[in-house]
Amino acid sequence: MPGRSNAVQAALLCGVCFIVGVLVTVLGVAATDGLHARVDAFGREVQKLRKEALRAEARIQSHAASAATPRPQIAENVTAAILTARRRGAVKRMFLHAWNGYRTYAWGMDELVPGTFETATGASSFGGYGVTLVDSIDLLAMMGLTAELQEAREFVRTELDYSSNPLGEPTQVSAFELTIRHLGGLLGAYTCTADRLYLEKAVQLADRLLGCYAKNIPRFLFGCSTIDVASGHADPDAPWPNLAELGTKQMEFTYLSLLTGNATYQRVANEFFERLHDIAETKDSATFSAVHGLWPGLFDRNMAQSTVGGTGVQKRVSIGADADSFYEYIIKVYLLAGEKDAWLHGMYRRAVDGIVMNMTHVDGKGLHFIPPVDDTGPELAMDHLTCFVGAMLLLGAEEDMEYEVAANVTRTCYHTYGTTATGLGPEMTLFGEAKKAYGSDPAVKTGTQHTHRHRHVHQYVPTMPMVDLYLLRPEALESLYYLWVYTQDPKYREWAWDIFVAIETHCRMEVGYSSLRNVADPASKTRRMESFFLAETVKYLWLIFCDEQPFPLDTYTFNTEAHPFLRLSGGRLVERNLKRWVKA
Repeated sequence: MPGRSNAVQAALLCGVCFIVGVLVTVLGVAATDGLHARVDAFGREVQKLRKEALRAEARIQSHAASAATPRPQIAENVTAAILTARRRGAVKRMFLHAWNGYRTYAWGMDELVPGTFETATGASSFGGYGVTLVDSIDLLAMMGLTAELQEAREFVRTELDYSSNPLGEPTQVSAFELTIRHLGGLLGAYTCTADRLYLEKAVQLADRLLGCYAKNIPRFLFGCSTIDVASGHADPDAPWPNLAELGTKQMEFTYLSLLTGNATYQRVANEFFERLHDIAETKDSATFSAVHGLWPGLFDRNMAQSTVGGTGVQKRVSIGADADSFYEYIIKVYLLAGEKDAWLHGMYRRAVDGIVMNMTHVDGKGLHFIPPVDDTGPELAMDHLTCFVGAMLLLGAEEDMEYEVAANVTRTCYHTYGTTATGLGPEMTLFGEAKKAYGSDPAVKTGTQHTHRHRHVHQYVPTMPMVDLYLLRPEALESLYYLWVYTQDPKYREWAWDIFVAIETHCRMEVGYSSLRNVADPASKTRRMESFFLAETVKYLWLIFCDEQPFPLDTYTFNTEAHPFLRLSGGRLVERNLKRWVKA
């Protein structure tokens, strides 16, 4: 087959010939005294072939510097099941390499600063509450790492205290990150282990996050940007939260209410969704949004507080930065709570119609992408964050067109990886001429018609490398995981493996894994490994190569940080879609 080394092919050919010869001989002389010797020789040759396959795979996974992304060279006698198990094992080793680096050099701190054995250290950029540890607990449980899980639990029991300031002074921390990483991580850990310690810590944190909803302070009516955890006091001078910050806590707070019976968490978090629903029911969306059914990523507080609704700071809409997980949480909260709230379902359907019919574009090379849109038209760019859309659309799909968009946009995301020197996807991609993929407006828009406001944007040419950031992000792998589960098409596993090999080859350091400043230069390591690398990127890789899904999508819903939450009731919508699109 193309790509296999001559040595491996020769070994396989010799091995097959030898095995056939042995079988013929054995059949012909079964009663002879030399039968046992021949059978023993047969077994030794099989073991030899297996060792050759293992050595071939080990070479592929080596960390030798190479401009081209290596492809796995697996001997033909290795079955699909064995190959999948080996790849799952390789992902587990990736996790342990990162986890052991954190454990050795940054235990209890927020992040590992990857490097050499001499330079690796730790950093506390999220208040010092050990976000990497909390974010990783459910994956420790999934992988069956009992000793590591017990050690992490002991830290949570004895060291993790949200009523204190680990850094020794009041520290304002992103409420958004605290919710999805810490609160979500603790709830995911409880889901995986049924250990009430994690639920108790989740309640301790959530009670402090309620300080974001001070009704006597108008700007905190629906949430805050930052908060000092220990005191529960939000910063009144912090910037007004964006759409994602206001709309990405409902899942965690709803789940906590379902687990504890305390409706306060769900009530305060869902008020923002309810407010937007009221605006959509009473006001023409054209007055505040460039696309019907969608919302601006940044808007003034009057829009959220007014009983009638105001006008946004800008009409620009996006499903990437500033907005992404807001749309994700509309459908996920609906699913989590048992598919009972018709108004949430209606909000989601309007958003999906806008995404599919008015935001999805296709360029001259047939690549589908979803750019930000404002009154002047599309910006003809797509950030990596937008790659989550494949997973979201599959969860709530009701039309074949939504599956097509999910598959096509994810293909584009994978394509942006494959066209760089490292095989790693850039943070932002700029496209050339394009038109709407499904909408009625056939007008072609060009990149020169719109002035870009992004620093890390570069012209997209499929046959040439991209110069941009790579931040170890999970969104492309997230959508590949959902597409694999929904379709069972093996190409999605292969695409995920390509990304794994690229990360292992170009981001691995002696201690941990590093993001890159430039996807064309593997030496441009930033020495930054955010907790989502373990919580999401590695987790989705692990799940893709699991033969049995430990958290079926019709029973569990993942929060935006990939922490599993058990649904209130069976997932009728997802169950139907799984049956509808899986290949026979």
